[in-house]
Amino acid sequence: FVEKGWSLKKLHRDIMLSQVYQMSTQWNRRAAELDPENSLLWRMPRRRMEAEELRDSILATGGLLEPKMHGTLLPTSPFQDLSAGGLSRRASNYQSTRRSVYLPVLRGALYEVYRTFDFPDPAVSSGDRAVTTIASQALFMMNGAIVAQSSENLARMLLEDGRLSDRDRLGRVCQCILGRPATALDLADWSAFLERYESAAVSTGLDPAARRRSAWQGLCRALLSSNEFVYVE
Repeated sequence: FVEKGWSLKKLHRDIMLSQVYQMSTQWNRRAAELDPENSLLWRMPRRRMEAEELRDSILATGGLLEPKMHGTLLPTSPFQDLSAGGLSRRASNYQSTRRSVYLPVLRGALYEVYRTFDFPDPAVSSGDRAVTTIASQALFMMNGAIVAQSSENLARMLLEDGRLSDRDRLGRVCQCILGRPATALDLADWSAFLERYESAAVSTGLDPAARRRSAWQGLCRALLSSNEFVYVE
Protein backbone atom coordinates (compact mmCIF):
# COMPACT_ATOMS: atom_id res chain seq x y z
CA PHE A 1 0.00 0.00 0.00
CA VAL A 2 2.84 2.36 0.89
CA GLU A 3 4.78 1.37 -2.24
CA LYS A 4 1.73 2.31 -4.31
CA GLY A 5 1.85 5.86 -2.98
CA TRP A 6 -0.99 5.28 -0.49
CA SER A 7 -3.37 4.87 -3.43
CA LEU A 8 -6.31 2.56 -2.79
CA LYS A 9 -7.13 2.51 -6.52
CA LYS A 10 -3.67 1.22 -7.41
CA LEU A 11 -3.82 -1.32 -4.61
CA HIS A 12 -7.22 -2.56 -5.74
CA ARG A 13 -5.95 -2.83 -9.33
CA ASP A 14 -2.99 -4.95 -8.24
CA ILE A 15 -5.23 -7.24 -6.20
CA MET A 16 -7.79 -7.70 -8.98
CA LEU A 17 -5.11 -8.44 -11.60
CA SER A 18 -3.37 -11.00 -9.40
CA GLN A 19 -3.49 -14.71 -10.17
CA VAL A 20 -5.02 -15.48 -6.78
CA TYR A 21 -7.92 -13.06 -7.30
CA GLN A 22 -8.67 -14.46 -10.76
CA MET A 23 -8.74 -18.13 -9.75
CA SER A 24 -11.87 -20.19 -10.35
CA THR A 25 -13.48 -22.66 -7.96
CA GLN A 26 -12.15 -25.61 -9.99
CA TRP A 27 -11.37 -28.62 -7.81
CA ASN A 28 -7.89 -30.14 -7.67
CA ARG A 29 -7.60 -33.46 -5.87
CA ARG A 30 -3.87 -33.17 -5.14
CA ALA A 31 -4.20 -29.63 -3.80
CA ALA A 32 -7.18 -30.66 -1.67
CA GLU A 33 -5.12 -33.45 -0.07
CA LEU A 34 -2.28 -31.04 0.76
CA ASP A 35 -4.47 -28.10 1.83
CA PRO A 36 -8.04 -29.24 2.56
CA GLU A 37 -8.94 -25.93 4.24
CA ASN A 38 -7.76 -23.92 1.22
CA SER A 39 -5.51 -21.88 3.53
CA LEU A 40 -3.05 -21.26 0.69
CA LEU A 41 -5.82 -20.14 -1.70
CA TRP A 42 -5.28 -22.74 -4.43
CA ARG A 43 -8.90 -22.20 -5.48
CA MET A 44 -11.55 -19.53 -5.03
CA PRO A 45 -14.15 -20.36 -2.38
CA ARG A 46 -17.54 -20.69 -4.04
CA ARG A 47 -19.73 -17.78 -3.01
CA ARG A 48 -23.20 -16.42 -3.63
CA MET A 49 -23.52 -13.01 -5.22
CA GLU A 50 -24.25 -10.23 -2.77
CA ALA A 51 -27.55 -8.37 -3.03
CA GLU A 52 -26.24 -5.52 -5.20
CA GLU A 53 -24.38 -7.87 -7.56
CA LEU A 54 -27.41 -10.11 -7.88
CA ARG A 55 -29.76 -7.23 -8.70
CA ASP A 56 -27.42 -5.78 -11.33
CA SER A 57 -26.82 -9.21 -12.88
CA ILE A 58 -30.55 -9.96 -13.15
CA LEU A 59 -31.21 -6.62 -14.85
CA ALA A 60 -28.18 -6.95 -17.13
CA THR A 61 -29.14 -10.38 -18.45
CA GLY A 62 -32.54 -9.02 -19.47
CA GLY A 63 -31.03 -5.97 -21.16
CA LEU A 64 -32.64 -3.67 -18.58
CA LEU A 65 -29.62 -2.33 -16.67
CA GLU A 66 -29.13 1.38 -17.31
CA PRO A 67 -25.40 2.14 -17.92
CA LYS A 68 -25.63 5.84 -16.99
CA MET A 69 -22.98 6.94 -14.51
CA HIS A 70 -23.01 9.49 -11.67
CA GLY A 71 -25.91 11.27 -10.05
CA THR A 72 -28.48 10.29 -7.42
CA LEU A 73 -32.14 9.38 -7.14
CA LEU A 74 -32.62 11.42 -3.98
CA PRO A 75 -34.74 14.52 -4.68
CA THR A 76 -33.07 16.69 -2.02
CA SER A 77 -29.54 17.82 -1.21
CA PRO A 78 -27.84 16.65 2.01
CA PHE A 79 -29.23 18.43 5.11
CA GLN A 80 -31.57 20.50 2.93
CA ASP A 81 -34.70 19.25 4.64
CA LEU A 82 -34.65 16.32 7.02
CA SER A 83 -38.26 16.66 8.17
CA ALA A 84 -40.80 13.94 7.44
CA GLY A 85 -42.32 16.00 4.65
CA GLY A 86 -39.02 17.11 3.16
CA LEU A 87 -38.11 13.82 1.50
CA SER A 88 -40.56 12.45 -1.00
CA ARG A 89 -41.75 9.01 0.06
CA ARG A 90 -43.35 8.06 -3.24
CA ALA A 91 -42.05 4.62 -4.16
CA SER A 92 -42.02 5.50 -7.86
CA ASN A 93 -39.19 7.97 -7.20
CA TYR A 94 -36.86 5.09 -6.30
CA GLN A 95 -37.89 2.43 -8.82
CA SER A 96 -34.90 2.56 -11.13
CA THR A 97 -32.90 0.23 -13.36
CA ARG A 98 -29.66 2.06 -12.64
CA ARG A 99 -26.74 0.17 -11.11
CA SER A 100 -27.12 -0.60 -7.43
CA VAL A 101 -24.20 1.65 -6.49
CA TYR A 102 -26.40 4.65 -7.37
CA LEU A 103 -29.48 3.56 -5.42
CA PRO A 104 -30.21 5.35 -2.15
CA VAL A 105 -30.01 3.33 1.04
CA LEU A 106 -33.03 4.42 3.10
CA ARG A 107 -32.84 2.85 6.54
CA GLY A 108 -36.59 2.43 6.88
CA ALA A 109 -37.29 1.26 3.34
CA LEU A 110 -34.71 -1.11 1.88
CA TYR A 111 -35.27 -2.57 -1.58
CA GLU A 112 -36.83 -6.03 -1.58
CA VAL A 113 -33.79 -7.72 -3.07
CA TYR A 114 -31.62 -6.12 -0.37
CA ARG A 115 -33.87 -7.29 2.45
CA THR A 116 -33.98 -10.80 1.03
CA PHE A 117 -30.29 -11.33 0.32
CA ASP A 118 -28.58 -10.30 3.54
CA PHE A 119 -27.91 -6.60 2.99
CA PRO A 120 -26.48 -5.40 6.34
CA ASP A 121 -28.48 -3.19 8.66
CA PRO A 122 -27.75 0.36 7.39
CA ALA A 123 -28.34 1.81 10.85
CA VAL A 124 -25.14 0.27 12.27
CA SER A 125 -21.57 -0.26 11.09
CA SER A 126 -20.88 -3.72 9.71
CA GLY A 127 -17.50 -5.13 8.70
CA ASP A 128 -18.91 -8.38 7.33
CA ARG A 129 -22.12 -9.75 5.85
CA ALA A 130 -24.05 -12.79 6.91
CA VAL A 131 -24.85 -15.32 4.20
CA THR A 132 -28.13 -17.11 4.85
CA THR A 133 -30.04 -19.67 2.83
CA ILE A 134 -33.77 -19.26 3.45
CA ALA A 135 -37.02 -19.99 1.63
CA SER A 136 -37.80 -16.34 0.90
CA GLN A 137 -34.72 -16.14 -1.34
CA ALA A 138 -35.97 -18.93 -3.59
CA LEU A 139 -39.43 -17.36 -3.60
CA PHE A 140 -37.95 -14.01 -4.65
CA MET A 141 -36.12 -15.62 -7.58
CA MET A 142 -39.36 -17.29 -8.67
CA ASN A 143 -41.73 -14.34 -8.14
CA GLY A 144 -39.67 -11.16 -7.73
CA ALA A 145 -40.66 -8.25 -9.98
CA ILE A 146 -37.19 -7.64 -11.42
CA VAL A 147 -36.76 -11.37 -12.17
CA ALA A 148 -40.10 -11.39 -14.02
CA GLN A 149 -39.24 -8.22 -15.95
CA SER A 150 -35.80 -9.45 -16.91
CA SER A 151 -36.95 -12.90 -18.03
CA GLU A 152 -39.83 -11.37 -19.98
CA ASN A 153 -37.58 -8.91 -21.79
CA LEU A 154 -34.92 -11.52 -22.54
CA ALA A 155 -37.53 -13.93 -23.93
CA ARG A 156 -38.99 -11.16 -26.08
CA MET A 157 -35.57 -10.26 -27.53
CA LEU A 158 -34.84 -13.90 -28.35
CA LEU A 159 -38.17 -14.54 -30.05
CA GLU A 160 -38.15 -11.29 -32.02
CA ASP A 161 -34.89 -12.23 -33.74
CA GLY A 162 -36.22 -14.21 -36.70
CA ARG A 163 -32.73 -15.20 -37.83
CA LEU A 164 -32.35 -17.57 -34.88
CA SER A 165 -33.47 -21.17 -34.66
CA ASP A 166 -34.67 -22.46 -31.29
CA ARG A 167 -31.33 -24.24 -30.89
CA ASP A 168 -29.56 -20.91 -31.44
CA ARG A 169 -31.85 -19.25 -28.91
CA LEU A 170 -31.07 -21.89 -26.30
CA GLY A 171 -27.35 -21.40 -26.89
CA ARG A 172 -27.73 -17.66 -26.58
CA VAL A 173 -29.79 -17.76 -23.39
CA CYS A 174 -27.21 -20.09 -21.81
CA GLN A 175 -24.36 -17.77 -22.74
CA CYS A 176 -26.27 -14.74 -21.53
CA ILE A 177 -27.40 -16.09 -18.15
CA LEU A 178 -24.84 -18.76 -17.28
CA GLY A 179 -21.85 -17.33 -19.17
CA ARG A 180 -20.92 -20.56 -20.95
CA PRO A 181 -21.80 -22.55 -24.08
CA ALA A 182 -24.79 -24.89 -23.78
CA THR A 183 -24.02 -28.60 -23.64
CA ALA A 184 -25.90 -31.28 -25.57
CA LEU A 185 -27.63 -32.29 -22.32
CA ASP A 186 -28.67 -28.67 -21.70
CA LEU A 187 -30.20 -28.38 -25.15
CA ALA A 188 -32.12 -31.64 -24.77
CA ASP A 189 -33.42 -30.82 -21.27
CA TRP A 190 -34.43 -27.26 -22.09
CA SER A 191 -36.12 -28.24 -25.36
CA ALA A 192 -38.17 -30.79 -23.42
CA PHE A 193 -38.99 -28.12 -20.81
CA LEU A 194 -40.33 -25.78 -23.50
CA GLU A 195 -42.47 -28.53 -25.04
CA ARG A 196 -43.96 -29.52 -21.68
CA TYR A 197 -44.60 -25.88 -20.76
CA GLU A 198 -46.40 -25.11 -24.02
CA SER A 199 -48.46 -28.29 -23.79
CA ALA A 200 -49.51 -27.48 -20.21
CA ALA A 201 -50.42 -23.92 -21.24
CA VAL A 202 -53.04 -25.14 -23.74
CA SER A 203 -55.57 -25.38 -20.93
CA THR A 204 -55.12 -21.65 -20.18
CA GLY A 205 -56.71 -20.67 -23.48
CA LEU A 206 -53.70 -18.66 -24.65
CA ASP A 207 -53.02 -18.52 -28.37
CA PRO A 208 -49.94 -20.42 -29.68
CA ALA A 209 -47.76 -17.29 -29.83
CA ALA A 210 -48.58 -16.38 -26.23
CA ARG A 211 -47.94 -19.96 -25.07
CA ARG A 212 -44.56 -19.95 -26.80
CA ARG A 213 -43.64 -16.60 -25.27
CA SER A 214 -44.71 -17.77 -21.83
CA ALA A 215 -42.63 -20.95 -22.16
CA TRP A 216 -39.49 -19.00 -23.02
CA GLN A 217 -40.12 -16.63 -20.13
CA GLY A 218 -40.42 -19.64 -17.84
CA LEU A 219 -37.13 -21.06 -19.07
CA CYS A 220 -35.34 -17.73 -18.58
CA ARG A 221 -36.79 -17.41 -15.08
CA ALA A 222 -35.74 -20.98 -14.19
CA LEU A 223 -32.15 -20.33 -15.31
CA LEU A 224 -32.02 -17.04 -13.41
CA SER A 225 -33.12 -18.97 -10.31
CA SER A 226 -30.45 -21.64 -10.71
CA ASN A 227 -27.46 -21.96 -8.40
CA GLU A 228 -25.19 -21.69 -11.43
CA PHE A 229 -26.40 -18.13 -11.94
CA VAL A 230 -26.67 -17.06 -8.31
CA TYR A 231 -23.28 -18.44 -7.24
CA VAL A 232 -19.90 -17.22 -8.50
CA GLU A 233 -17.68 -20.00 -9.73
